[in-house]
Amino acid sequence: MDQGFFYETVAPLMTIDRTCFLAISTLTSEINFYTRLMRMRDRDTGLPIFTCLQIQLACDKCKDEGKAAECIHLLHLVPRWQSGERHRRLK
Repeated sequence: MDQGFFYETVAPLMTIDRTCFLAISTLTSEINFYTRLMRMRDRDTGLPIFTCLQIQLACDKCKDEGKAAECIHLLHLVPRWQSGERHRRLK
């Protein structure tokens, strides 16, 4: 997502009471826009700005070995709105 679009369009909409922001992405590194949003905290309370649900489908061993894209060890954690079988085929 273009950061300008977020700051000029999405962020102002979030000032409306009872507004939700749903973002789905594959985080490929620790240095990206979504990671920054997920780590944001309220300056007054220290609480996270966003409620985040993060699903990782690669185990630590496969990630350490550079085989995250091939990992099948956590496919039992595929969210109910996705197909485990399709994940297996994709790999």
